[in-house]
Amino acid sequence: MSELKLRGYWNYCGLNLMMLSRVWEKHINDCLTTYDLSLRQLMILRLVASTPDISPGELSRYIGEGPTGVGKHLGKLQKKGLIERPQVQSGRRVKEAQLTDEGKELLTLTDEVLHRQEENFLGHLPRATRQGVNLTIENILDRKIK
Repeated sequence: MSELKLRGYWNYCGLNLMMLSRVWEKHINDCLTTYDLSLRQLMILRLVASTPDISPGELSRYIGEGPTGVGKHLGKLQKKGLIERPQVQSGRRVKEAQLTDEGKELLTLTDEVLHRQEENFLGHLPRATRQGVNLTIENILDRKIK
């Protein structure tokens, strides 16, 4: 692919971001196999840690999977002992999930993976530029995801 030039394709920022995210996602998923974790599961852990009362519907919007996929990920995370989903008297689970101590510890370990991958992909950019790009992307996501 090194000889293939897709310059017309790359003229669109959105396509560039999409292609970068695909490559980045593969690299991060490869790194997370060490922890028996997928990127989607890590995203759920981070969202639950930052917003304990987040609903499955909100998780679905943020990670880009339907409710069934989110439910499967939550079940796997619970089996791994990374989250708890208490049950109410009727035997049904409550919507919210909570990180266990193991889940919190794993988040700390995976922060290094995310940091390394960010350095691999964006390390050539000055820190201020990276922060500006991140803020811009967050602003776009805030408007589009909700």
